[in-house]
Amino acid sequence: MKTEGHRSLAETWVDAFPAFASALGDPPWRRTLREEALACFAELGLPHPKLEAWRSTRLGALERMMPPAPGGHEPDPESLLASGRRVLAQSPLPEGFGPRALFVDGHFCPALSTFSADESGVRFQAFGRATDSGGEESVRPPGFGELASPKQEAFTALNAAFAQGGGVLDIRPDYRTTEPIHLIFICSGSAPMACPRLLVRAGKGSRATLVIDFLSENNGEGRGRGLVNEVSEIFVEENANLDCIVLEREGTETLHIGNLQVLQKRDSCFRIHTLSLGGALVRNSLGVTLADTGAEVDLRGLYVGSGSQHVDNHTRVDHAMPHTTSRQVYKGILGERARGVFRGLVHVRPDAQKIDSSQSNMNLLLSDQARVDARPQLEIHADDVKCSHGSTTGKLDEEALFYLRSRGLSEAEGRRLLTRGFVAEICEALPGETLTRFAHDLVMDALSDCTGDETDSETGGHR
Repeated sequence: MKTEGHRSLAETWVDAFPAFASALGDPPWRRTLREEALACFAELGLPHPKLEAWRSTRLGALERMMPPAPGGHEPDPESLLASGRRVLAQSPLPEGFGPRALFVDGHFCPALSTFSADESGVRFQAFGRATDSGGEESVRPPGFGELASPKQEAFTALNAAFAQGGGVLDIRPDYRTTEPIHLIFICSGSAPMACPRLLVRAGKGSRATLVIDFLSENNGEGRGRGLVNEVSEIFVEENANLDCIVLEREGTETLHIGNLQVLQKRDSCFRIHTLSLGGALVRNSLGVTLADTGAEVDLRGLYVGSGSQHVDNHTRVDHAMPHTTSRQVYKGILGERARGVFRGLVHVRPDAQKIDSSQSNMNLLLSDQARVDARPQLEIHADDVKCSHGSTTGKLDEEALFYLRSRGLSEAEGRRLLTRGFVAEICEALPGETLTRFAHDLVMDALSDCTGDETDSETGGHR
């Protein structure tokens, strides 16, 4: 049942669609998908508290911050370029990364991207035409829209209807690289909503690392305020090995709604590391289908919240075939009035025997006002499986803190050391020393906000 407020807000988006779509010049396949998705969104409306999946989300904050519907005008390429340059100047990137594609408000910026036509093992084709000389593919890319259905989820339908930007990343069969492929999505605050769409196809026998990086422009003038509503679909082919690192480090005026769906083939390995370190309200939906024997998936996440931030993580692992393996480790650190939600589901189908699955969620609350809602779940319809799940929530170990103080550390130093030890497992699981150091620095900055520290005692750096 939709409330009046949710219904009227959804209707403004439906009413704005004709003007928005008429300015795009879509190929027929994209136009049809948009219209079908809009019909789904009109039927679903925006989420409300009676939906089980949204019961613990701060929908009041979502409704207050939901932006107005976009018009049908094209963005100014020079403004997007300037915004991208400002954010890159404020957020230097680590050395040792491979090709990069950068987007501002969903629109591709070739001047700030480093993909070239002669890349030997990867090919990137951008969607959209605002700042892209290529434009849309005239034929629907294989796999597009197959994993993320607009029929069940309102924001996925909204993305499919209003999508601009993103693209298709192909990693050719047997290609192997240690240089991370970097996709950067920037929210400038000049557009009410960005709806990037990403399709990744990791070819048979390939091995690669993908970093999906979300940033926002913040200069004290309300920039960065807006909704990032992104959808990604990833196909991991037979014997492919793909590491995916999702960095969410937007400002405190950004709403982030993400839906990432993965399909794995025989003997493939997919590892994803989600670091939620910013944003006013962040909701991550992650679904993985292990569609053939020998497939393995490892899901790791870290969410750090302070102030009145709210972070949701909803995972679903579908063991569709026997002899498949899944691991989940999610950790949260919440201070002040922050809220966290973890809902993890492992589903084992009736014929999926010989399954090995584990799920763990641990939360550290740094204040009496911080809250977390944790609900790991198992749905097992086979009898020859090895599955476990668990969740813990608490404060810092007072005995460990006492021990550290007895060894000469101050209480603040002891708390900082224990907090860093709590997150070390997530950072150290990242592939490669460069990414590990990069993630460590980002996490330390986020923890400084959470604990009130102004400096990093290990590096001597200032926030």
